[in-house]
Amino acid sequence: MPKIKLDIAGMYFSFEANVAAGACVKDVMDDVAVKTRAPDYKGPRFRYTTETIGTFLSLNGIRIDHENGSAVSRQDATRVYPDGIYRYDDDAVDFKNGLLVGTDPTKNYVLAWQFYVYDKNGVEHARTNGTKRSIISFAEKNPAKMGYVLEDGSTVVWRLVAIFYKPL
Repeated sequence: MPKIKLDIAGMYFSFEANVAAGACVKDVMDDVAVKTRAPDYKGPRFRYTTETIGTFLSLNGIRIDHENGSAVSRQDATRVYPDGIYRYDDDAVDFKNGLLVGTDPTKNYVLAWQFYVYDKNGVEHARTNGTKRSIISFAEKNPAKMGYVLEDGSTVVWRLVAIFYKPL
């Protein structure tokens, strides 16, 4: 069973999942959510929410409950952040003509959760073999659409990013 690392940038969370061959990013997240909410688990607890936009399953929010000093910087292990709930939801979005746009007319950008998949050597899958980055569901299981295959030693990194869709 492949071991895949899930890393949530800026929220001091990294955890190893065990998923079946042919798994997608959602499978990794489901495995981590179950393991970190088990009664005997003592580390940070991971949760996430989704939303469906048309037929597209999108990540809506991530929540990490840090306790017992579990919010530790990877760059400096002596830097420990306060215990508590670390949570952020992305902005409401829609797809128009194949483009991501926000539903708030007062903003010219959206905050969106975006994932990256790296192989065991740290090479980003979406940029290999001429594969062009595109918007895909994290529940997609077709490797031709995904642009990557999760294999033993892969890492999935989620980042909250600002995406501008019109000028100021």
